[in-house]
Amino acid sequence: MTADEEVVLWHDESPFEMRARFRQLGLEPVVRFRPRVPSDARFLRPVSELTLRELRAHFGYADGVSGRVAGSEIPTLDEFVVWASREERLGLVFLDVKVPAAREDLLGVLVRRVEALRRQHDATFRVVYESASADAIRSLVRLAPEHAHALDVEPPGGVVTDWESCSAVRAAVDHGLRVATPQRPRGITLFPFTTHRRIVTRDLERLRQHNESSPGAPVEGICSFTINEANEMRELVELGVWAIQSDRPALLRDVASSGGR
Repeated sequence: MTADEEVVLWHDESPFEMRARFRQLGLEPVVRFRPRVPSDARFLRPVSELTLRELRAHFGYADGVSGRVAGSEIPTLDEFVVWASREERLGLVFLDVKVPAAREDLLGVLVRRVEALRRQHDATFRVVYESASADAIRSLVRLAPEHAHALDVEPPGGVVTDWESCSAVRAAVDHGLRVATPQRPRGITLFPFTTHRRIVTRDLERLRQHNESSPGAPVEGICSFTINEANEMRELVELGVWAIQSDRPALLRDVASSGGR
């Protein structure tokens, strides 16, 4: 959210975070574009410290390989909802919230804006508020109890041995959430997809046991992210995940359709 309280679709709240810097260098795999940030230090600031006009003037996207500026503008939530409300195929929207957990005032503005826009445009899609911050999720559960919520769980780097701490279903149960979102490990974790598949397999059984013992507070399903290879998509579909987030939606649609899902 910008300083003038415009909600924008932009991944990194702060350009100074290590992962944000990797994206700026074009080191994020699969994606075609990388974020473009200003060289002028006056505007190289977190999103919440810039107006929408300043953000759009100094940030944007560039081709991931050549660095050529892409002819696109950072969209606002308002613009997204206008499009999404007309898209009949769209049934579920994950809002990956990057508002700093310490700025609960902005989280409240975000929730009110989402509801106002959904009413204004007669939106029929469901909303899942998603975040990697447990503090942010706790606030969002309180601010928007009528919607589903998900807390991202990322395995640590190296070799994973503590499987319990990697359980997204356990995180969902502990926080009273309806969706579990396990993250596919990054390259710094050995055997990343094998590790992810093992976590998801265990979590599917955990989900079944929880829903049988607590039918009044079920976890609706597991949404794996970010899955960009066809063979990995196919394995997860066959395992029975509820949803998959991907940078390659057309490929995912083809894989899911061929798998009868």
